[in-house]
Amino acid sequence: MDLFRMLMRDRLTKQLIEFWIFIDVLSKLGLLDRVVPVYSAAEYLLASAGMFGRVKPSLENSNVGFLLTDPDQPLEPGKDLLASVKDFHGIVSTDAFNGTKSFLTVGGFVARILVPEELSDGEDCVPSALGFNLLTMRHTRLLLTNLIKIRIYNFNITVPSPEAYMMYRMGEWQDLYYLPRGIADPCTDLWPSLDKSRMVELSETLDDEQYDNLCKYLEQFNVNFKPVPRPRRKPEEDEGC
Repeated sequence: MDLFRMLMRDRLTKQLIEFWIFIDVLSKLGLLDRVVPVYSAAEYLLASAGMFGRVKPSLENSNVGFLLTDPDQPLEPGKDLLASVKDFHGIVSTDAFNGTKSFLTVGGFVARILVPEELSDGEDCVPSALGFNLLTMRHTRLLLTNLIKIRIYNFNITVPSPEAYMMYRMGEWQDLYYLPRGIADPCTDLWPSLDKSRMVELSETLDDEQYDNLCKYLEQFNVNFKPVPRPRRKPEEDEGC
């Protein structure tokens, strides 16, 4: 059965159909093996693979990213990401300030290709062999050192482990996933399926900024989790969470 028939069989929304068409574009260009889905794309794929128990897969927002691990590697001759996106009626939006691209569709799907901060030399964006600049994504080591393989709709996709995804989300939540006080974080529904001992191990790999965000997250959403304690950095700071 071809991809479109499988998507129609499963009665996916227009946004999700466009998401999978974009995955298909990446696969045909040879890019799918070179990217790691991040943000809501990672959560959706992990849930679709049953990694989050009974949590229903959904693409809640347009914060969809694909982390390109080798931005200096060109595509095969004759292949072009921008042209391929336009071929399936997608829209390529260019940031006039930094030259980065966003890929949009009428169904509300928005995606960006990103680059790990370790490859950026401290810059907010870097040139790539794809023919356009890529935005830098911070704190990617946690994700890139904890990868797993999943298979959905005949695609083999490399994604962060559920525990690495959740730890990253908590460590970055004030910047990327801010929710007003009193509003529940839907990501707490993922907790029952996570390996808590692995979560403790991963908490030790966070930098100080991420660790502080983690502690604030646990307090605000009343999550029963104890990361590895840390010594005080300043006299007024508490030790650990």
